[in-house]
Amino acid sequence: MVKRAESRSWLAVHSLATALMLSLALMPASAAVAEETAAKAPEMTWHNVATANVGGQAWSDVKAPFDRLPARAEKIVRPEVWTLSRDSSGLSVDFETNAAKFTVRWKLNTPELSFAHMTGTGVSGVDVYVQDDAGWHYLETGKPAAYPDNQVDVAAPRGRDGEAVHYRLYLPLYNGVSSVEVGVPAGAKLKFIDPPQAEKPVVIYGTSITQGCSASRPGMAYPAILGRRLGREVVNLGFSGNGKTEPEVATLLAELDPAVLVIDSLPNLSPELLAERMPGFIEIFRKSHPETPILLVQNPIYPTIPLKASPYEKVMRSSELLAGIYADRVAAGDKQIGLVAASDWSVDGGDATVDGVHPTDVGFVMLADKLEPQLREALKSKL
Repeated sequence: MVKRAESRSWLAVHSLATALMLSLALMPASAAVAEETAAKAPEMTWHNVATANVGGQAWSDVKAPFDRLPARAEKIVRPEVWTLSRDSSGLSVDFETNAAKFTVRWKLNTPELSFAHMTGTGVSGVDVYVQDDAGWHYLETGKPAAYPDNQVDVAAPRGRDGEAVHYRLYLPLYNGVSSVEVGVPAGAKLKFIDPPQAEKPVVIYGTSITQGCSASRPGMAYPAILGRRLGREVVNLGFSGNGKTEPEVATLLAELDPAVLVIDSLPNLSPELLAERMPGFIEIFRKSHPETPILLVQNPIYPTIPLKASPYEKVMRSSELLAGIYADRVAAGDKQIGLVAASDWSVDGGDATVDGVHPTDVGFVMLADKLEPQLREALKSKL
């Protein structure tokens, strides 16, 4: 027994020595491979997105580069609204590059990468679209893997290497970013493209649904979908759980000069609060913009509406009240106001939401489908 134990001990020592010698022998080779890989990696030129004219950003006097409200709003709106305004929902940047491959890197503001009812790619990720003769086409998603730093490599579309290609980068919906950069190999060209200056933007004020909950990725929030379809800048002023139609927010909106104002805040309003606040909210904006089209959006018909009494009563009552507010304004001579009928998420088995309230990508497409025709008419001032 002693001899066997000694034999095993000798074998263990011998194996350890052999492994050590082998690893030492391989170290120079491994170092050489690492050096060779580093030498092959192209030198990158990084372009700071904060220097670009960010699409979907209505104010320039912001506290941080990717905020959605002006810095002074911190002392005007409720703290909850201000905090949500630091999320980069709806912000995007267009750029053109001839690089065969480029890298996007972004630094997140908060460590909560995802929610129980919303994916990390939607909450904290980025989306890249490419423009071709048919319009905009999805290309790549940057998946958030850590806090705060993330990056994604993006290859140019097949067959377009060396060609100057137009891209759009969408920023996170429910997280903020302190920095965003696009890197291209040394020698490749990149230039940022400003949003169209000749055309006024569409501004959408609303709730968590407007902000983008629960889109699978940033490009699938309905304001982003509408922006691509209409070929126009869209400003996303959705504030999750806090689209309370407050006069302070209406006063800020009145500072802007949109082509159309969309008010989509019913999901955050009780019928009583709707009746109390909506008429004054509209009037504050209308005093500064007598000819700007306003679209009032009825509450979505949630998939449980046919089955549960409580949401049915609230949703139906709110939509009826909004229709009455719309009718009163028309009767008072407002010719530039429209009413958008509710998007019905109860159809086809009710599969358009993740939790009965917040839409999936399917629900967001349904919302865009409902809004698009009236937005096009409003943009032609033919309500």
